[in-house]
This record gives sequence, structure tokens and C-alpha cells, in this order.
Amino acid sequence: MPKGFAPDTTSPTPEIATVEALSADQLKVNTIELENFRLKLPIGFFFNGRRLQQFSLKPLTGEIELFIRRKMKARLDLHVKFAQLFSQTVETIGDCSVPELARELSCSPEQLFQRMWFADALSILLNMRLAKQEGEKIFLSGQCPQCQRMTKDDEYTYHDLSQLEVNVPQRLSAPAIAYTLDCPFNILEQGEDDEAHMARCFHLRPLKLFEAQKLFSTGDASPGLTSLLLMYQLVCHLPGIAEYADLKGGIMNDDLYVRMGERDRRQLIHLSEKLLQWGPNLRISMECDNLMCGYKWEQAIPWGSLETFLLGLDSPA
Repeated sequence: MPKGFAPDTTSPTPEIATVEALSADQLKVNTIELENFRLKLPIGFFFNGRRLQQFSLKPLTGEIELFIRRKMKARLDLHVKFAQLFSQTVETIGDCSVPELARELSCSPEQLFQRMWFADALSILLNMRLAKQEGEKIFLSGQCPQCQRMTKDDEYTYHDLSQLEVNVPQRLSAPAIAYTLDCPFNILEQGEDDEAHMARCFHLRPLKLFEAQKLFSTGDASPGLTSLLLMYQLVCHLPGIAEYADLKGGIMNDDLYVRMGERDRRQLIHLSEKLLQWGPNLRISMECDNLMCGYKWEQAIPWGSLETFLLGLDSPA
């Protein structure tokens, strides 16, 4: 098995994607305000030649609220929490009920959500918050990078979650992007003329929900190392080479990396970073309330405490 940042064997196995990858040169991403992209997935489920993006939520009943208050505090991995939560709250995806779609994909509803794209999971989370009464109001606090003053919203000043921007890839027939190498190379140490092992193109796909926590918990890893590990994870297919026909991801390794040209290495990392930007931008503009400063910066949305975020417990009232 290739070395690299590969998924654990115990991780949920993603659905088998097709190799109908869109060329990186043809990729177009639209930026849409969340208010105009409610109840839609930026990437979606690809099923029977269709891209399912529309979804619906169940009403926030007392039973679901109790589930959030009790279950979202548990010490569980992020993808397990999300899968439990969405299994209780998402009603339909496309024109299928969640149980129907899960059966068609030969998995349970929780497995269905564990396998979903990280960008789609964040979009469902935001829509759950917006579905709450006055859920668009979010109260933030942050330290000004310029003057170090703490700025904090109150009951009269707040930020609007519905104004967050969502990056939505267009014209996808499969969740894969093809990058053609400038400098094709042989994946073997010997056999320069062996066409059966000549790498000419890589396919990449978005980050899965179950991979996100592992990738972003790399401790004190530098941004450069994180970007490299991200690329290793998202490269999912080497067309035409049987040994690397794994569409689940994690096929990139050090041996392949050192054989690539400098521009191809740089472009693959850049494309991986662009794929990570698909979905909602979880930062919102904040302005220092020091009249002598007035500095503006991008403040992260505090969604990590799921109970607080989903039930609007961040309100100062």
C-alpha cells in the first residue's frame, strides 16, 4: 500500500466516485451569500448521474433540542457527532429521504453523513442555526489585531450569519478535479520508457468530514506542512495506472512527490488549497470599537461548541 497521509483502515469508506473529473482549467466557483443559498449543499451527493444539493431539515422540536443538549457534549470525534446530529435533523436530500438514500448507497444514515464532504457538513450546520428563531443573529467577541482591544457584540450590536459567503463549484458531474502534469514522470525508479507506469494526470477530490479532524489536529505543524498533508489526502486517482486506481484518496506519497517537477508540486498544493475553500467561509468582518483605531479584520465563527452554536446560547440576553 502506498505510504502517505492515508485514511485509517477503520475510517468510513467513501462512496466510489467516477473518473469523470472536471479539468482544473475549466473549474468555476461562484461565491453566493448564504441568505441566497439556504438549504443547499455546495458540493452535494452524486448519485445515479445526478448531483443532489437540495436538502430539508426537520423542525427543532423539544426532543431534538434535548438530543443536542445531551449528545453534543459527549467526548466523540467530530464526524461521529455530526453524523449523529444530522441523522436526527436532516429529513431529505434531493428527492430522497435520508433512509432511502442511505439504502441506495448500502450504508446506514450515520455512515452516509460520516462520508459526506466537510464543506457540505458545515453548510448543514449553518442552516440548522439559521432555522432557529432569530438564528441569523450571532454575537461575537474578538481581540483587535491592531490595538489589542477586546471588541464584543451586545444585545444592540450583532453580526448576521446569513451574510456569510459560500463558495459553490459549478458544472460538476463528479466530485473530482483533474490536473494534467506539465512534466509527466515514471512512478517506478527504473523503466523510463514504461508507458504503463507513466504519470500524466492526477485527480483530486474535496475533503471528507471524517478526515477533517485528523488533518487539522496536526499540533504545531507549520502551514506549509499542513498544506502538503492536505494535498497528500486529496489526491485520489492516477488515471491509467492500476496500482493507483484508489478513488478513496490518500494515494499520494513521498516517492511520488519527489519525482514531480517543481511547478507540478506547487500547482497540486495550490489546487488542494482551493478545494478546501469550497463551501462556507466561516469568517465574518469585525471592526474595532476603539474610535481611535477602527481596524477591521476577519473573525472566525465560533461553531466548535455545537450546543452553544445550534441553540443560540451565545446571545448576551
